[in-house]
Amino acid sequence: MDQGKARDFWQIVVDGGATLCKLLDASLTDQGLQEGLQRIGRIVQRLRDAAADLDPLLTVEVDHVPAADGTVRRISVSCNHDPNGIEAVQALVAAAPAMPPPTRSRSRRPGPWHAS
Repeated sequence: MDQGKARDFWQIVVDGGATLCKLLDASLTDQGLQEGLQRIGRIVQRLRDAAADLDPLLTVEVDHVPAADGTVRRISVSCNHDPNGIEAVQALVAAAPAMPPPTRSRSRRPGPWHAS
């Protein structure tokens, strides 16, 4: 994996993280549902494009998950359950910097959904 591109990917996460967290935490009706969804979509698409530039099997999802210490924002790096992409997933996640709370990164293993 190109380490420079991996650093660039994570820099996009860091640079867009505050905006993305603010959008995810806000009530979308406060800012207009359509506009809020479009802004989230643009950030997520930028992450997906950067991941695909590293390896075409990579994709990214962003969501909220409950945790013992409160809700966290999660960035999931996946290879769409294609075993050929697992090394790229592992390499990209391994290159992740420490994420500021309450954001976490993770990889998703290939296989059935229940194996995630």
